[in-house]
Amino acid sequence: METLYRTGDLVCYSGYYNGITKSLWCKVIDIIYYGESLQECIIITGQGNLNTKGIFLKLSTIGVSYGDFNSSSVSIEEVEKSTFVTEDFNSVHLIDYNYMKTIHDKFIDIANYKIEFIYKNRNIEDKINEILK
Repeated sequence: METLYRTGDLVCYSGYYNGITKSLWCKVIDIIYYGESLQECIIITGQGNLNTKGIFLKLSTIGVSYGDFNSSSVSIEEVEKSTFVTEDFNSVHLIDYNYMKTIHDKFIDIANYKIEFIYKNRNIEDKINEILK
């Protein structure tokens, strides 16, 4: 898989903490290629020996979440900024705003439908009591 990383991108750095996925929400502050700073770079993962080597991402943490970072039910907590460098690109996930918005909009649509369904199928006594109020 080829992914274009640019300085300023929002990423999640995921790992496990006591059996639960822990995601550090970070900004890419530098891309380092054999000591040289780059503005953007295509990084290859999942290709064995063809994977990108010699590139490091310098990340600044801005938040943390526990559980699947794509999940609509997972909250993000702001954290004090700290920086770290990684070359473990299998743990770094580029965040696509449009994709995340689509997922969360679908979650809201499903929740709204569920509430409407429950409201429409209430007990007759509850419907009468609401009208009489």
